Amino acid sequence: MTDVPEHLLQRSRDRRAALGLGGGGDAPAAASDSATPAVAEAASAPVPTAAAAPAAATPAVPEPEEPPPPYVAAALARKRMPVWVLPVIAFLPLWGWMYASTLSEPATTEPGQLELGAEIYTGNGCSGCHGAGGGGGTGRPLSDGEVLLTFPDIASQIEFVAIGSEGVGIGEPYGDPARPGGQHVSGETGANMPAFYENLSPEELLAVIRHEREVLAGEEIDPALIGPEGELLHESGEPWVVDEELVDADGQPLLDEEGKLANPPAGSGDATEVAAGG
Repeated sequence: MTDVPEHLLQRSRDRRAALGLGGGGDAPAAASDSATPAVAEAASAPVPTAAAAPAAATPAVPEPEEPPPPYVAAALARKRMPVWVLPVIAFLPLWGWMYASTLSEPATTEPGQLELGAEIYTGNGCSGCHGAGGGGGTGRPLSDGEVLLTFPDIASQIEFVAIGSEGVGIGEPYGDPARPGGQHVSGETGANMPAFYENLSPEELLAVIRHEREVLAGEEIDPALIGPEGELLHESGEPWVVDEELVDADGQPLLDEEGKLANPPAGSGDATEVAAGG
């Protein structure tokens, strides 16, 4: 065994004394010899500060959830129907029935006879000859009762408009023989009245003549002779146009195939003498 030099032993003793471990004085050599290496090793060894702490456990990271399908996501995001909506929905059919029962039938888009007559008078050249207001021009005046003096009854005017001046015969008289100033003569104005029997339907023929008599000439019609849709009625209550044909008060055709009165009034003589006029 190798002897420890005295100066090293003394240093060890001083160190122990400084640490309060005793050994400042002389100690048996044997004890010093056996303790010195351990003390020296303990003094030189680093003092552990603390036991190494176990490594902190790494928290488990949850795997990301798979997103729901789009239709599921849309259903989840959709707002839920409030409870109060259900009784409202249940009441809707009853409310719809109540609302519909209060509505009136829509007004017809079909023009009445007078409105149709105004359209025909303007659109078929009548206004070009007789004037927009019926004051006359190349054709005879119709306003201010003039056409009513020539044709006291509407049937005679229907006939004249249907057959025209040539149907009466150029140079022949027509209209009411008792007219103030005498009858008109066909063609005497130099502007012959065209025939409209083939160009206007029975409804249109009646409509334009009603416009000339009631609107332009101011004829007053008994309200009892106006139907629910504004159509002209016979005194029997039957309409003048039935199944797209002009009829008389007995329901018989008013005009023959040439457009002349099929049954002229008794005592009128030639039908053209009381025909409707221009």
